[in-house]
Amino acid sequence: MEYINTEDCGEMDPVEFIKCELVPKLVRNGKLSSQIDVAIKSCEASKLGEDGTFMRTQCYRVKVELLGVKSGITEKVSLVIKLTPPNIPTEFYEGGNYAQLFENECTTYQKILPLLQDLEIYYPKCFYSSLTPRKEIIVLSDFTQDGWSIAKPVTNLSLENILASVKLLGKFHGYSYGIKETNPELFSDIRKQLKLTSFNADTSGNDIWDILMTKSIGRGTNSIRETEEDRNSIPEEFLDDLEKYLENPMRVQRILNEPIEPLAVLCHGDFLSNNIAFKKNGTSTVMAMMFDFQTLRYSSPMVDLATFIANSTGVDIRKPHFDDIFGAYHTELVKALCEKWNKNEDELPSHYSYDNFLKEYAKYLPFGYSIAASFVPILHCPLADPIAEMKDFSAENENLDEFIAKNLVLGGETVNREFRSLIVDMYHLEKKTGIAIK
Repeated sequence: MEYINTEDCGEMDPVEFIKCELVPKLVRNGKLSSQIDVAIKSCEASKLGEDGTFMRTQCYRVKVELLGVKSGITEKVSLVIKLTPPNIPTEFYEGGNYAQLFENECTTYQKILPLLQDLEIYYPKCFYSSLTPRKEIIVLSDFTQDGWSIAKPVTNLSLENILASVKLLGKFHGYSYGIKETNPELFSDIRKQLKLTSFNADTSGNDIWDILMTKSIGRGTNSIRETEEDRNSIPEEFLDDLEKYLENPMRVQRILNEPIEPLAVLCHGDFLSNNIAFKKNGTSTVMAMMFDFQTLRYSSPMVDLATFIANSTGVDIRKPHFDDIFGAYHTELVKALCEKWNKNEDELPSHYSYDNFLKEYAKYLPFGYSIAASFVPILHCPLADPIAEMKDFSAENENLDEFIAKNLVLGGETVNREFRSLIVDMYHLEKKTGIAIK
């Protein structure tokens, strides 16, 4: 029987580090087994995201087989290990807020998720974390071993997956409101521990994503101008107002991320279909699980819902079922809030009403669109290695224009149609709620 040799590993790539240092350390410290004396029988590690799924951190699926030295009992453990990308340039590490991303996720697992144990909110188990600068690590359970899976493709989810997602989100927001209302001191303490991981600096004109988002905003508005049916139904004045409003999308996102009372709540911060897993229970009802808590923040709940709807739902489902989708979210939110606060729905303050949340959604849908404008094309036509490709560019790099030009046509008419639909939704919401995009 061969066991992994953990000595003299020398300079290692991430897979070697996981196999030669990290997993043996976890075993020695009793993190992976309840047995006192175990040896590593085998360890396999493979990189995730090579199918083009966008990931800022490097993730590895690790399968470990353990053997009890005295008992002879064999155990199999499947993990997902998140690492800071090796040899990441300083400007990317600091500009990408990697230290804050990992710190937020650690805070979420240690301080926030334990508060949600009374709810049926599922999330991976955290075995270990380390916040050593530029060498951050989080070790999680591999939820695929329990029947959970990410929808493929990650764009245009099915209606049952959309409803499961928004119900989960509503429950998460509602229970967070419940803590805010019933234990404000605890809630304030949690807020103070969260680090803002995006929109915390004015990078206008310098950051690659900033440039890409700015250039991408006009793809949807120009597509409407070029499509007779939509051109005749959406006034040019509205398109001009939207373009002017989003001429600096990062600035708009930064402003809208600021918490405004009374609706500010704990938000996932990156509630997209590639951060949601699904599973059918015994009655064939679809359940949803959220993961990747690195961008958890205190902001409007619509930071999550508008981003999810703009990036993870398609017009063919969203258009005929929007009322069902939004209603399912709000119903679950109110239910969780009432349970935690021990109140009936008619006793809740008016700012928790359906109409008020719809107005908030109308205000934040441009936020969701500003993200979708550059991100949805990549979801439809994944890059082989997004982080590696982004490293090759700077604001002065002559290849940047080529990269942006390529992104502006990714997905073709399929993506154009999605963008036109989102803008049409914004227009009708403005008419319905009176929330103008200006």
